[in-house]
Amino acid sequence: MTNRLLTLGITVVGIVGCGGSGKDQQGPTAAGVTTKLSGGQWFDGQEFVSKTFYSVAGVLTAAQPVRVDAVLAGTDGALRG
Repeated sequence: MTNRLLTLGITVVGIVGCGGSGKDQQGPTAAGVTTKLSGGQWFDGQEFVSKTFYSVAGVLTAAQPVRVDAVLAGTDGALRG
């Protein structure tokens, strides 16, 4: 179970962190999309805890933004978007 959660966390970080500068991409860039990351287990320095985070302008935050463009939901060790 811990390995699946770690894999999910690494996958989410990889998805949120990629996207490049967006100069050669069509449509909104990764920095321009607000993504809700729900149903995940996040390591708080001591243990894994359930928490919802948001990627806003490429920055991970727990503060809920006004607008959410996409949702990535972790359930049963799988990432669904």
